[in-house]
Amino acid sequence: MREIVNDILSLVHLKGIIHREDVINVYNEHHHDALTKERLDRLTPRLRDELDSHYVEVTEDYFMNASLATEKLREQLLNEQQQYPSFIPSKELLRTYKNPLACEQSEAFQNLSYYISERASESKKEEIEDVIDTIQLLCEMKTDRDDIVNESLQAIKQLAMTIDESELRMLILALEKETQKWAFNGRSRQSLDHFKRTEENLEQEKVVQVAPERVSKAREEFFKTNKKVGRNEPCPCGSGKKYKKCCIS
Repeated sequence: MREIVNDILSLVHLKGIIHREDVINVYNEHHHDALTKERLDRLTPRLRDELDSHYVEVTEDYFMNASLATEKLREQLLNEQQQYPSFIPSKELLRTYKNPLACEQSEAFQNLSYYISERASESKKEEIEDVIDTIQLLCEMKTDRDDIVNESLQAIKQLAMTIDESELRMLILALEKETQKWAFNGRSRQSLDHFKRTEENLEQEKVVQVAPERVSKAREEFFKTNKKVGRNEPCPCGSGKKYKKCCIS
């Protein structure tokens, strides 16, 4: 039962909301003892108190962060998540998200915390922690970078400290880039960008590979005309690559 609780907490911290079927799939991916819907339904009443203590609410279909109290917020997040690929981290990586403060181990978080702490009055220690927590939560829950930066700067200004706004903006955006977002299905912007680039590269390779006869014919017909092609111009064979990296040889 302990491993089931750990997986639920980790998934909710990572994604904000998780369907019961997804909990079952993730658990069975990582553990040898099978978790069925019937078993999870039987255990849920015994899990409620501990999940409640970690601000995790339970409904008929979902486990979710308590901040998603209204149906409107839940539906909005679920709709956003549908736009992005599902993300199931390894067992070892998933376990790190059992601790909701795991983000504090990142270099970007430490850099921002140090910048603020060094410039704010020591008498405002609690306020500093609240502001940093607010910025981290903004990075997790929002996707618009301008909104994140502007709301973060407003929170920081409450500390009445001297700041370099451009430098702070860079620190906030660095944290935002590597923060796992609920709306991105648990991915960070950085990992999502990498995923998209990989998909685009695979698609480009597919386009080139699916019609080798077309590429060969286009190349042959073009060079019959004796036209000259610049090294940095698109290759006439239609591959989408620059001439110097394709048919120049």
